[in-house]
Amino acid sequence: MSWTDRVAHIGKRVHRAHRSDVLVVVSRHGQSLTDLCQPFDHMVVDPTNMPIIASARYLVRFLTLPISSSRLARYLVATARASQSKVLVATDAVEVLTEVKNLAPDLTVFAVLHGFYINQGTGTRFREPWISEHRSDVELFAFGEYDVHNYRRWGNRHAKIHPIGSLNNCAYRLQAGSPPEKVFDLCIVEGSVNPKAEDFFSKVRLSNWEKIADFVARAQRDLGLRVALALSSSTKRDQVATWFSERIGDIAYITPPNEQFATYRTIDAAKISIGETSTSLVEGLARRNKCIAMNFSDLQVLNLPGHSLNVLRQPTYSDFTNRLNELFSMVDETYWNHVRQDVCHIINVERQDFVVDDIRTKIREALN
Repeated sequence: MSWTDRVAHIGKRVHRAHRSDVLVVVSRHGQSLTDLCQPFDHMVVDPTNMPIIASARYLVRFLTLPISSSRLARYLVATARASQSKVLVATDAVEVLTEVKNLAPDLTVFAVLHGFYINQGTGTRFREPWISEHRSDVELFAFGEYDVHNYRRWGNRHAKIHPIGSLNNCAYRLQAGSPPEKVFDLCIVEGSVNPKAEDFFSKVRLSNWEKIADFVARAQRDLGLRVALALSSSTKRDQVATWFSERIGDIAYITPPNEQFATYRTIDAAKISIGETSTSLVEGLARRNKCIAMNFSDLQVLNLPGHSLNVLRQPTYSDFTNRLNELFSMVDETYWNHVRQDVCHIINVERQDFVVDDIRTKIREALN
């Protein structure tokens, strides 16, 4: 890269600080968080880019913060100071947000959780191990009461957890209007399929998905099912789609790439959705969909803590087809009466259309 190109590249990264009440940290979870903060005087930053803020206040603050803190935490605190923000809103990077709150105690820090996290238990933390626990004053907006009692991430014990439901679910429902027609019999809700798995946890999950795909292929043949595939956003998307197609064959529909809420729409268009325990399945349950979380392993982290109708643990093929037939024949209202209490414990469905309003109310309270 020439010197001129380097200067031009740096110039693109330089942003002017402007006065804002709310600093919004964008994430891979979509536009919902940015849309949430539209009514406020806000500034948006991307932690994957970390633009340089043209401000003496920013520079002094960044250089004087403890170097033992992470670069991202120092960047967010310095940016908040440069923009004179009173509130910082972000998603799941709770470890960094705890650092931010410790560096700037007067800054209100909200984390809007976009994922559903199961208690992994002692000694079985495959994804996010921690050694010690400490208090965090970051306020979490979580899915439901289950999170209040079981949520721990990177050892942080949070002072306030608000079980309000899913922000993305609320944003989707506000856009979607009437639920789509049930044109598919089965929707496979893919999550973290890695055809080239190497570590232990990924191999366990891949083994789960191999059994799920085998059961679906057999049930498709035996019961004549019309199957859809809802793919997660992934750099391996095409590879994963091929992996499923090779095992199942006739897939009636595969969610297109880069289409907002495509997974939600496909789940809503299916009579039953299946997969491992995942955020999308939990959000589908909140929309009263018939869903089954399947786990063929002994790992607790892959067990959905829900109603028995929504869970199959180490099932046989006969168990699987019997559950499908049971749910196919069950009246929707009867199904919801059975599972409602368990679903409400996992994800707040009482105010799921008001999640946006509830978070905005908390932001206004913090600004005042």
